[in-house]
Amino acid sequence: MNTSKARNQAGSLTPLETIQRQKITLLNFRKRPVIIYLTEEELDLLYLQTFEDRTLDRIRDIFCFGCYTGLLYSDLSTLTSDHIQNGMIRKTMVKNSAKTIEVPILPMAQEILDKYNYSFSALPTYTDQPFNRFIKKCFEEAKINTPFTVTKKPGNKPIEVTKSKWEFIVVHTARKTFINLAHKYDMPQSLIMDIVGHSDYETFIKYRKYEPEKEKEDMKKAFQGYTERIRAKKNK
Repeated sequence: MNTSKARNQAGSLTPLETIQRQKITLLNFRKRPVIIYLTEEELDLLYLQTFEDRTLDRIRDIFCFGCYTGLLYSDLSTLTSDHIQNGMIRKTMVKNSAKTIEVPILPMAQEILDKYNYSFSALPTYTDQPFNRFIKKCFEEAKINTPFTVTKKPGNKPIEVTKSKWEFIVVHTARKTFINLAHKYDMPQSLIMDIVGHSDYETFIKYRKYEPEKEKEDMKKAFQGYTERIRAKKNK
């Protein structure tokens, strides 16, 4: 029996295919770039910052809206009031017309929508390059300047580059922030993937990174039963 026939009859991957997929996933995991996203504290600072400059104020609002919804910028920039009903965003993705996303609107995102009560558009729009330039100014003004290190490879030798975190921030950082905060708050992975429109795990994992505290918390929770049993045996 060939492997494809065995898979069809069993309704799942054969053992050989499972091993092959695990190898591919491991290789892709090792190649994953540094994931840049905002911590909860950094997002709070940005959301609560008062900007006198009207452009920076708008840019901050759009970026934070992306952090609270996980929308791609192409979907953010084409969002209208027609896409918003009964506390949900329902929209066909610009980059994948075959996929419709449904996103619950958090209270912070609703506050931003209420601020821009346009009849023709839900949020102000900017092209990518000006947006990336302005959002860096927002972070600089809000003093979100945590040192951040990335590894670059201009030749054969990797070079570590450390700068203030705001220097690495771009519009797409908002989407990564949503995914990582949702993961931190234990939102089911399948729900996160549905909200952001990811259909496969390998794409999704490129956006997600375990925070150290989340690692410790989940590790402790996973081994809690074992820890209690071994301690009980030790204390007998």
